[in-house]
Amino acid sequence: MQKLGAILKLIRWPNLLFIALTQFIIYDNIIAPAVHVKHVLEQQSGVLGMIIHPIGPEYIYNFQSLVLLILSTLLIAASGYMINDYFDVRIDQVNKPDEVVLDKLLSRKAVLIWHTVINVLAIILVLNLALDTKLRFLLIQFTSITALIIYSLSFKRHLFIGNLLIGVLTSLSILTIGIYDMDFEVLGLDTTYQKFFWLYVVFAFLVTIIRELIKDAEDIKGDLSDGCRTVPIVFGINKTKQLVYVLFFLLFGIIAAFISRMYELKLLMCIYYVIGIIAPSIFIMIKIKQANSSADFGHISKWIKWLTLSGILSMILIAL
Repeated sequence: MQKLGAILKLIRWPNLLFIALTQFIIYDNIIAPAVHVKHVLEQQSGVLGMIIHPIGPEYIYNFQSLVLLILSTLLIAASGYMINDYFDVRIDQVNKPDEVVLDKLLSRKAVLIWHTVINVLAIILVLNLALDTKLRFLLIQFTSITALIIYSLSFKRHLFIGNLLIGVLTSLSILTIGIYDMDFEVLGLDTTYQKFFWLYVVFAFLVTIIRELIKDAEDIKGDLSDGCRTVPIVFGINKTKQLVYVLFFLLFGIIAAFISRMYELKLLMCIYYVIGIIAPSIFIMIKIKQANSSADFGHISKWIKWLTLSGILSMILIAL
């Protein structure tokens, strides 16, 4: 049981649940309804001979394939956490000595073996999609695996590039679901569903970078001991806080622009964005201003997770 607990801690199982929840919700509340509306409009204009409903056989087939894609993504994320801890063991021994499981309950060799096995399984899961004229998924998954390894080996220790890479990979987990269905037009902002889709892609990108910067502030002691050049180390805590404020205000600006265009059509969503995203963000910004210790930044990192969850759950309201 101890080893099982160590493995679950190593792969960050709550984060994996976040990823799965995000991908399922965005498909069910944005992608599938958008495709359904498109098919209805095509049928009305005489392009199709029948309406393809989300509850029909095609939807069920897509959903089954989607499950494989999501499982593949979760395996890659899990292996990414494992390899990150493998290379960060010295940093973690300084920052969180009581939480380190490598060399205590799990050997480094075992972690490397499992990292390889899990990535192979992740690729196998998307082979069916790849053979079904969707070769791009192999490219996406291979790119994600490679990027996570490079991040753990090098980018994590360089100024801002590691934060940016994790932000890109997080938003890619949403983009992957967008390009999953060939009938969903990812590029463009012509429809309401496209606007919602890109809002969440940007939200995931910005909030992830914010959290990564906060984690760097939390882990500054261990990062210093390992020669890392993170934003807090190079520019200091105050400059890091200022950068986080800028990213939050950028997020506010995007949400405000969205609300100004959509409040008549999606009033409930707009109200939720103010109460469920902007208000908690302001609370977090106040706490960031007051933060001075590693423990303070650790609490803020957890609050940002709740902010992320609030953003994910807001998608359920799109249909209302």
